Formats: sequence, C-alpha cells, structure tokens
Amino acid sequence: MAARMSSNRSVRIATLLGLVAFLASPIAVAFAQEVGGITLLQATEIGVAIAVVCALAAIAFLRRARFRLAWSVREESLRAGRTANLLAWAGVYAAVTGGIALGAYALLAASS
Repeated sequence: MAARMSSNRSVRIATLLGLVAFLASPIAVAFAQEVGGITLLQATEIGVAIAVVCALAAIAFLRRARFRLAWSVREESLRAGRTANLLAWAGVYAAVTGGIALGAYALLAASS
C-alpha cells in the first residue's frame, strides 16, 4: 500500500512552490544580468514558464491539502494553508503579468 501524503506536507510543498512561482521571473532576470550570453527576453520567457508550472502545481497541492483536511478527523491549523494560498495565487499573478508583458512585446516586435 502506498504511503499517503499528509495535508500538512502538502501545504508545505504548496507554500514552497508558490514562493518559487512568485520569485521565478525576478530571479531569472537577475541571473541574466549577472551571467552573459542570456538576453533579458530569454530570461523572462524562462522565468514566466517556471512561474506558470510552479503556480499550477502549488494550487494542485493546496487543493489536495484542503481535501485531506476536510476529510480528516483531527483539527489542524489553517494559517499555513492561508499562506500557501496567498503565495500560490501571487505566483499565478506573477505568471499572468509576465505573460502579458511577453505578449505585448511580441505584438510590438511584430508591428515594427
């Protein structure tokens, strides 16, 4: 029988993934500035892609934790779940904002 993941562990993973999603684009841009050979556009594309994947994974882990908590007999604190929820949706916001920026750049580049 496979080992089950506790809701607390799912919340911790969701928090970590949400944080990575939120910070992916700024870290990618900072990395591009420090290391030569990577353009700002390439770094932004990579950062947005990482942010999308991590944000969606964070939301999935958060939903899993909420489902397990709803069916749990023991009461657990929801504070960690709120933090994970905030970071996951902040990651989604960062990914969507970066995607809009890349789309606007593509339109401007295509029109000129």
